[in-house]
Amino acid sequence: MNSPREAQFNALLALIGTAQINSRPAFVTTSRKFVQWESTNDPDLPMAIVTKGFEFASQNNSRGETRWRVKALLWIYCLHAPDSTVPGTQLNDLLDAVETVLKPPAWDGARQTLGDLVDHAYIDGEIIVSEGSLPDDRYSIAVLPITLETGV
Repeated sequence: MNSPREAQFNALLALIGTAQINSRPAFVTTSRKFVQWESTNDPDLPMAIVTKGFEFASQNNSRGETRWRVKALLWIYCLHAPDSTVPGTQLNDLLDAVETVLKPPAWDGARQTLGDLVDHAYIDGEIIVSEGSLPDDRYSIAVLPITLETGV
């Protein structure tokens, strides 16, 4: 049976909220409500926002239960000093922290199930990255596609 979509997205956001860099929380703010980076407050960054991308449904057997591949989008925002030598350094650390937290609890063929709400949750697809390399950029931004697989 498929679990409720709200429970899946809330569990994904909660898991991302546990990401750490150097034993400290990676994100100051996590949310399910999209906010454009230019509308954020500096003390709220780095920020992680989970939004819904699209859903793909299929029937793989005769039992009638739909198999779902739901695409979540994880938006990551952080600040950097415009004179930074490498503006994407903090963003790279945040991406690594998210990748680490999405790994399954055990590497013996296990899957990330978000507490048994999905069959598998994983980063899947092209990641959009803007390091903030233009002269007056203050923000580094990434958008990660995360697939949630459910059903039979």
